[in-house]
Amino acid sequence: MKRARRSATTALLASVAIPSGTLASQETRQFSAVTYVAPAGWSLDSQPRVQVFTRIQGQDRCMLILPLEESSPPGLGAAFAAAWRAIFSTGYRRAEQPASVERVAPAGFRYAVGEGSLEDGAGRQLVARLHVIPLRATSQWIVLIGSAPQALASCGPDWEAFFRSLRLRSATDDTSAPGRTAAAPPDAEPGVAASGEPTRFENLIFVPPRGWMVRRTGNLVQLTASGTRGPERLDVFLLPGRVTSAGLARELEATWREVQSLLGAELLRNVSGQVYDLDEPGQSLAGVEYLRGNGGMRTAGGEWDVSVYLFRAADRIERVAVIARAFTENLVRLTTANSLRFSQDIRRLLFGMKFGNMAGRAPARSGLNPGGIVGVWAGLGMSFGSIKTQFAVFLDNGLAYFGPGLPLEGLDDVDPVAEQPAHRREWGTYSWSGSAGVLVMPYGTIPLRSAGSALELTTNRTPHRYIKLGLPASLRLDGTWCYGQGPCVTFTPDGRFEDSGAIRVAEHSLYAWPQSPPGGVGRYTLRDHTLHLAYDGGPELRVAFPGVEDGRTSSPSTLRLGWSADLLTRR
Repeated sequence: MKRARRSATTALLASVAIPSGTLASQETRQFSAVTYVAPAGWSLDSQPRVQVFTRIQGQDRCMLILPLEESSPPGLGAAFAAAWRAIFSTGYRRAEQPASVERVAPAGFRYAVGEGSLEDGAGRQLVARLHVIPLRATSQWIVLIGSAPQALASCGPDWEAFFRSLRLRSATDDTSAPGRTAAAPPDAEPGVAASGEPTRFENLIFVPPRGWMVRRTGNLVQLTASGTRGPERLDVFLLPGRVTSAGLARELEATWREVQSLLGAELLRNVSGQVYDLDEPGQSLAGVEYLRGNGGMRTAGGEWDVSVYLFRAADRIERVAVIARAFTENLVRLTTANSLRFSQDIRRLLFGMKFGNMAGRAPARSGLNPGGIVGVWAGLGMSFGSIKTQFAVFLDNGLAYFGPGLPLEGLDDVDPVAEQPAHRREWGTYSWSGSAGVLVMPYGTIPLRSAGSALELTTNRTPHRYIKLGLPASLRLDGTWCYGQGPCVTFTPDGRFEDSGAIRVAEHSLYAWPQSPPGGVGRYTLRDHTLHLAYDGGPELRVAFPGVEDGRTSSPSTLRLGWSADLLTRR
């Protein structure tokens, strides 16, 4: 989902003052999706999201602006129109969109170009030439702006040299993973969009995330995330497996060097001083032993967060590398893998894999069918040194979740095999007979027993009472609930909602682009402790919904919302 914001290009062009900068040396540079030779004698103002070259000769002033690529509608004409509106819709008295024409660059890629006159907020007359180069789900914009038509003419030789030097990592399929060149290797198959059907590579049987691009290159498979924004890039490489009895840690060391060579990268060091850090060895809920190493690498395309996963499959070790671009947004260092939607795609891909040489033993499908203590229970417990609401979730297949929150998207059709690797301490198993049972977690065993209508969990030798939260299928909320004097959300019995920002607060996103919009209206449904929201015009979201103490009331005095169970009060 897009976040409403002005692009870096828009912000620069809204004020046409020539920015100060250093004198650019005429050397080959790489930025966003392009490699180019900097125009000789132009000054450079280099920013994380945009490169601005300027030249002043007498009364003639020129700016060459190269931003990070942006999301783009399909079709060159539509992409050009969207780019012109995004850049020139703010800060100008007049900026009529010109007609665009399609052309082919000297390097062979196609692009759309159009030139139009502008009048800025101070009444100055300008001329702008916009170039839009299609990639896959994005496009690369290049803007040449001058103080007058003769200014663009005087800058023509420099501009033409710059444009002749342009090379893309790929103008047709956006092969933007680190280490890739403008042309795919001769043995690379064309990329295809994943349909969500199982696919086989050597011993691996996997389901590519729907819409991702899948390409076989030599002896590996490359999966590229779709719908990325600005600086985001994410690739998953399925590497050839190995028949070996070596330990996972030893094999990961060799694989790390192999990935470095594959990317042509320079190794970076973590805070620990190591080039990668190892997680504790783990075992998935499907019974597969695995190990993850994480570190950083640098290529000409920027810095990358790299995670290498190894899986023990009988006499083989299967290997996967996740390569995510690292970037800074609002002074916070992020990687594309921090995006919640991408991190979930990655876990579902990796931990949903099956192995041809090993019979799978994934748990039965999880649900909340009534029986025993199946359901969601809430109580108080100690978490990170403070007392917080804890949740104990008992699924109908013997799996349990116990922690200070809930799975991010609630429990409707939850996949514990994909959720558990991100929260290993919170997932376990349980057994129940009559009025007592036991909860087995990675760190120990917790006795369970009935206490009237409550459930008693004994942790640290202390019994804690938990109450069951209800969510009848017929429940329709009716009222407005708010964060104190902050944003609210209103639900009506006919299945409509109005959100003034409460859903974004409940998301608690630390990523550059939250999944939730700043507000909106739409339709909602409640199912299996999940609030399904369909905003009019998009997006559609799933939000954890703990439930209500009295499942019969549609207007409780308080409402808990989101994976962290934020408390909202009825207004």
